[in-house]
Amino acid sequence: MYYYIFEPPQGPKEYERTAQIKTLLSQLGIAGEMSAPQPGRSAEDLVNMAVAKRYGTIVVVGGVELMNRVARAVLPFDVVLGLIPTTEHPDITRLIGTSDWKTAAEQLKRRRWHTVQLGIMNGTVSFLTPAELEIPAKQQAELQTPDFSLRIEGPAKMSVIPQGLESSNFRITIEGRSSHKGGIFGFLKGKSTVPRDSAFQTENCTITTTQPLPVVVAGVSLVTTPLTCTTEGKPLRLIINRAAQPLTVSE
Repeated sequence: MYYYIFEPPQGPKEYERTAQIKTLLSQLGIAGEMSAPQPGRSAEDLVNMAVAKRYGTIVVVGGVELMNRVARAVLPFDVVLGLIPTTEHPDITRLIGTSDWKTAAEQLKRRRWHTVQLGIMNGTVSFLTPAELEIPAKQQAELQTPDFSLRIEGPAKMSVIPQGLESSNFRITIEGRSSHKGGIFGFLKGKSTVPRDSAFQTENCTITTTQPLPVVVAGVSLVTTPLTCTTEGKPLRLIINRAAQPLTVSE
């Protein structure tokens, strides 16, 4: 049984696409119940309604912000999450194997899922795909983790990537010049330079910058620095197709 949460369409083209998606779902035999957030009825309210009605699969039809909100709302429950993206982005493609809404709808019927870890920014905003930060020239950022700290010189790019079931850690990648002190690099004394392109694992982190900078998830700015990232302890079951790269897969 499928319960769909549609992002309210804006403009004639989005209304037409929403109608096309609903038609395809009906043709596939998985139309289910359909709803949309509105004043006085949030996406979180809709998730609770779906669970109360015993739906086993909740599907988001919309953009990045709605996907991430619903992802966090379904975590406490024994349900599977499906995504039909209405915007294209490489990170979404890597996550579920497609950014095309037709393919995403078709893979719902097979209900092939894998587990992913949900990241939380600043205690309130969730993210399924990498959170990215561009540090301009002549600006600096400082990364602090339980084990080490780094100072990054702009221009540079940082990505905080939630991992799958095999690890509740984040993978952090840095493209740019940075320096570190202590912790994981304890075999070096004092302040040393990290290679220009670096990658680390950590269970949580804090990023501060000399000026507030946007943190972008799948092309959408969700928060600004300073940034604190943690993960939810429970993994999320997410429907994918075979073009995705899961750590754990179940049928």
